Amino acid sequence: MNTKYDTLLLLGKTGSGKGTQAHLLAEKLGYQLFSTGDEFRKLRGEPTPLGKRVKEDYDTGALLPHWIASHLLQHALFNLEQGQGIIFEGTARKEPEAKMMHDVCMWLNRSYVVINLEVSDEEVIRRQLARGRDLLDTKEKITERLDQYGKYTLDAIAFFREQGHVIDVNGEQSPEDVHAAILKELQM
Repeated sequence: MNTKYDTLLLLGKTGSGKGTQAHLLAEKLGYQLFSTGDEFRKLRGEPTPLGKRVKEDYDTGALLPHWIASHLLQHALFNLEQGQGIIFEGTARKEPEAKMMHDVCMWLNRSYVVINLEVSDEEVIRRQLARGRDLLDTKEKITERLDQYGKYTLDAIAFFREQGHVIDVNGEQSPEDVHAAILKELQM
């Protein structure tokens, strides 16, 4: 399946369906999938000083420093074969990461688009509590992640929007309808 973008970024609040949609798109397009959250969870489980520090921040619901995410993102982009598509899920959630992502994509001549999944706070809380992922999905930690989204990620999305690289999709539909809406926006 062809798209005019070889790099897709899925952004949205915690519980907006980024992971589900990233997997569906990767399967549909044959793109590699990169999840910052998955990478952080791997680091969180390592018995190293870095792993312990990542665990401290991650377990409180705080976004990790942008330079860690930027390092992981750059590593993923720099190791792609020419023309290989990639989907980033939950990446570039702070404005410095967004600017770096834009600069790297421009430097590598990679076309990209940000798919912004829009979901209300109430729906996020409902979904996250229903998911009940160990002790990470308490109402307090979900609220902290929503606060972090408002404090940081909205600025990153605004930056991408200024560059003309954002499409907004209603994330409160069924996963199948969200997927169809994304494909429609990508003109596929």
